[in-house]
Amino acid sequence: MNAIPSPGRHPHDVESCDCHPCQLFRYQRQYGPAPGQAPRSVPGGGAVPPPPAGPPPGVAPGYGPPPPGVVPGYGPTPPGYGPTPPGYAPGSAASAGGGGSERTLAAVAHWSPLLVAFLALLLFPLMWPLCCLPPLILMTTAKTEHLRDQAREALNWQLTALIAAVVCYLVTLAAGAVGMVLSLLLFVGCLILQVMAADAAGRGERHRYPACIRFVNAPPAGR
Repeated sequence: MNAIPSPGRHPHDVESCDCHPCQLFRYQRQYGPAPGQAPRSVPGGGAVPPPPAGPPPGVAPGYGPPPPGVVPGYGPTPPGYGPTPPGYAPGSAASAGGGGSERTLAAVAHWSPLLVAFLALLLFPLMWPLCCLPPLILMTTAKTEHLRDQAREALNWQLTALIAAVVCYLVTLAAGAVGMVLSLLLFVGCLILQVMAADAAGRGERHRYPACIRFVNAPPAGR
């Protein structure tokens, strides 16, 4: 485009002239005018014809600019591998919590002791230690780490609550009404915390109870 013009050629031979107007004409004839630019006229009269259809000379078919939505060099995006949905973090809830059935069992590990406690309240108060049985069974039969982790946490909480219940019982024997109030507060606190834990475990979260003594710890890695 910056070649030295050849003023000695009159009239212009558009195909061989090196002057700037002829070079620009040949360029626009092949690629078309720039956006917003009027077509260049041929030196000596006439308008630039529209660019020919198909790729420019020397460019193999299929190697032009990629169509919209196609990454150059990688072809169309395969189905199922589109953009990551907003707010989704790979390896968070879905991978941590396993399938829906495992998350449901993890929630059962937290709220099933409440059912045992309710039966103990109606039938036989000395059944309270059986609250530890449902999470213990789920922990020993779990097939996923999420269920095993949440059943272990529920078991530790039940053991902690059992110690607190024994303390409340002893206070009731010694002080009467004070121990009964403490027992009521313990029951309401366990109800609220275990419902919250069951909801979190059902969403696949790794829930932890506050003020929980962890008698049963996770085994070392590799076992």
